[in-house]
Amino acid sequence: MRKLIDNPSYMTFEEMEEKFIGKWILITNCSYTEHNDLIGGIPVAVADTIFEGQEDGFYDRFKDPM
Repeated sequence: MRKLIDNPSYMTFEEMEEKFIGKWILITNCSYTEHNDLIGGIPVAVADTIFEGQEDGFYDRFKDPM
């Protein structure tokens, strides 16, 4: 099961771990420590497995339009 998160807002890594136990989370607008550890970001989608729905273009809407 995958779904978009309603009204996404910034969360710390710890908050996401507590709220989305055992789920794969697509996070945008991430912030990192100087050692590239995730501090937080905006969770926009959640799924049971990594890249669930990738084949139907679900995640394409979140790509950077270079």
